[in-house]
Amino acid sequence: MTGYRLGYACGPVDIIDAMMKIHQYGIMSAPTLSQAAGVEALDFGDKDVDLFPQVEGRILQRHYQNGDYVKKGQRLISIDPTPYRLQVQSDEANVKAAEAVLSTAKLQYESQQKLFEKKIVSEYVMKTAQNSYLTAQAQVAQAKAALSNSRTNLSHCTLVAPISGVVTALEDNIGTLVAPG
Repeated sequence: MTGYRLGYACGPVDIIDAMMKIHQYGIMSAPTLSQAAGVEALDFGDKDVDLFPQVEGRILQRHYQNGDYVKKGQRLISIDPTPYRLQVQSDEANVKAAEAVLSTAKLQYESQQKLFEKKIVSEYVMKTAQNSYLTAQAQVAQAKAALSNSRTNLSHCTLVAPISGVVTALEDNIGTLVAPG
């Protein structure tokens, strides 16, 4: 199976018989990888995928060789996750800090509301506490969004095969600095 092409032939009986002998030998002798590649070519022959890293970093490992058959989801490249792991830790701490500020702002707002109802503090003082509480809620939401983004970036440190097939042109070597796009 050259080039993973499958087909049929028409012609005189004596030529077709000779071709069948060669074809049968080729089928009996085809290595498993060639047979698997042939099936993949039939199933996904029109799929050609270009892969690019989505984060910047140095390649730590290649988990394939050009020409290897890989399955969907199989790791291809590992990019140094250190800066992304540290960003996740920083963002986790930011979420905890924002939640602590929110908790304090909530207590202050609830306290000012009670004092306002008893006419001990002005409406301005109560509204200021309310705005601080709303601002703290927004800061928690921002911190959680940043954490989600940093976790996504960390997950992109592993480049995986989006489909099963044969790797043909990934050429980055260990230690190479890669960037998105």
